[in-house]
Amino acid sequence: MAGRIAIKLSIFIKYQYPDLKHESSINAYAKTVLLSVTMLFVLQGIAQNRGIDSTLIFLEKHKSDDTLKVKALLYASNIYQTLNLQRAMYFADLAVNIATKINNQYYLALSSSRLGSVYTWYGKTNEALNLYLKETAIAKTLNSDYLLQDAYDGIAYVYETEKEWDQSLQYGLKSLSISETNPSPGNEAYSYHQLGSVYLGMGDYLKAELYLKKAKKIFINSNATERVGICNVDLAKVYINLHYFNLAKIYLDSAIQLFSSVDAQFQIAETYQQLGIMALKQELYDDAEVYFNQVLGLYSGGGYADVDYARAAIGLGEVALGRKDYKKALVVLKDEYEKIKASNDKDEGLQCLLYLAESDSATGNFKEAYDYMQQYRVLNNAIYNEKKSRATQRMLIEFEVERQNNENNILKTKYAEQQDRLIIIVSALCLILVGAFFLILLYRQKNIAFKSVEKLQEETSGKNKELLVTNSVKDKLISMIAHDVRSPLASVQNTLTLTREEVITLEDFARLSQMLEMDIQHLTGMLDNTLMWAREQMIDINIKKASFNLYDIIHEVIALYQQTITSKGVSVHNNIKKNAEVFSDKEIIATVLRNIISNAIKFTPQGKNIYIEQTVLKSKMLISVKDEGVGISDSVLGKINNKEFISTRGTDNEKGTGLGLLFSRDLLIKLGEDFQISSVQGRGTAVTISINTKK
Repeated sequence: MAGRIAIKLSIFIKYQYPDLKHESSINAYAKTVLLSVTMLFVLQGIAQNRGIDSTLIFLEKHKSDDTLKVKALLYASNIYQTLNLQRAMYFADLAVNIATKINNQYYLALSSSRLGSVYTWYGKTNEALNLYLKETAIAKTLNSDYLLQDAYDGIAYVYETEKEWDQSLQYGLKSLSISETNPSPGNEAYSYHQLGSVYLGMGDYLKAELYLKKAKKIFINSNATERVGICNVDLAKVYINLHYFNLAKIYLDSAIQLFSSVDAQFQIAETYQQLGIMALKQELYDDAEVYFNQVLGLYSGGGYADVDYARAAIGLGEVALGRKDYKKALVVLKDEYEKIKASNDKDEGLQCLLYLAESDSATGNFKEAYDYMQQYRVLNNAIYNEKKSRATQRMLIEFEVERQNNENNILKTKYAEQQDRLIIIVSALCLILVGAFFLILLYRQKNIAFKSVEKLQEETSGKNKELLVTNSVKDKLISMIAHDVRSPLASVQNTLTLTREEVITLEDFARLSQMLEMDIQHLTGMLDNTLMWAREQMIDINIKKASFNLYDIIHEVIALYQQTITSKGVSVHNNIKKNAEVFSDKEIIATVLRNIISNAIKFTPQGKNIYIEQTVLKSKMLISVKDEGVGISDSVLGKINNKEFISTRGTDNEKGTGLGLLFSRDLLIKLGEDFQISSVQGRGTAVTISINTKK
């Protein structure tokens, strides 16, 4: 099994946990010769050993702080992975349990990744895959590129261990894509190294060499000793396959020196294993025997997977076979085969059976050789079926995780739709309440207005005619309000009832809401006019004159009615100069312009135009709103000029109070301005007002 250190977690710890430092600052690897680098990295090894002790002390001091305990456990597991896999797994598993208990998703993802790394080293690839997929789901929920890349790297390594190169390459490229999108030296280096290992397994040695050297360069600059050593081992594997044995030997010797400087016993054993394999390829059996014995000596301390010990022992059997010392090979291989059977390591057992059959056949023990070949056939079929089953399990694990993610996304979508529906219902209720409030306000203002009229009738008989006209307007207005206010509110109420009872769909609601919005817009304009008109009838309006930009006011009015303009297909042309400044009451002028422009839109049919023009006359500016609408008959125009209350419907049957023009004329008179209407029936209407330009 290819030895690896979890560089992702090391980088995370380096910047997140300053109280758990375990690496010394050293000079750039590329600037020194091999011997100088090794001496400098010794300091790192001493710091790492101290880091283990400091971690255990840290855990003892912070028993009550679960978050700090998780951090320390992750750190401890990271260090122990190259020293004692069982302790590394214990610490990682404990970190997962604590992170789950405190419901910290970020640290649960990191803990799952840490335990997945240990499981992969142990050969529990399906369990590791499940943990990395859990990290993937959390990373997407937290929108964390760091966690997502870490998960992709882990999944790629799982498939690499199972020699499923296409899957491994797929996730390796995903990881690289993230690191290139969000550049980070540590992340890029790890992605390069992962891809180099995959291409090595696929036999594409040129690409493997390219990516491994890229990774090594970054690891050197970041003083990642173990990672530099692992890159050297993988580069040596490339050169061994290319039969560049001398170059491979240089890289492997350098790796041993680097691993020794940080006391990475597992990595040292892995490197000696590679030296033994290379010596066998060169038929240097004495050297190979020395290397394999060194591996066995390192593994004798325990804490490593049985498969690693078996590989070295079988190497000694291969040495004996190479020397044609078949009896010794049989002794070594038979003893090792029993251990392999006990550990249930089928891959190494398969290789061992081949060597046993070869040895028995060479010594004339054909019956035993045949028996071993029969066992080989049975075991080979079992391995094939097991690998097929494990591959199926991995596929099912990925499928199940994907299914759960899809279900979660569907639930999120439904929740969002429910929230939107609730917002719509609440908004509609608010509109009803606002409408009710305005009705009450109008009713109160009506009573006040009646009292004011009665008082005026008592004070002066000269205004009786004017009061009669006013009362007539009020009666007609109240009658219209009673109909025009209740109608849109009833429509809103009915729509809400149908929505709540799910009689109509969201699409139907969206279509109805456009019509309701136009009714509410009309209602709002009517209420604005009515309220200001009622206030003007009761008390004098407080006039506040000031300079303001007329173009901006007209632009805002057009924007207010933009939906109606668009729905009717009318074109409104604002030809007022952008720097046009006038001096008047801004609120009153805005109200007048709203009424005039609203009327123009109301009586202009589809495809026609409305022009807003200006003419400057000394201290006055004349504003004309000209439409290509249906125009006004002479009889109706006469009633408007006589201040009679007139209400007509627009070209699209739009409703109106008839109060707008009447009220606008009164307001302009109070400002001392002019108001004129000219119209040709069937050709359009022009409304012209004057506004002061100077104080």
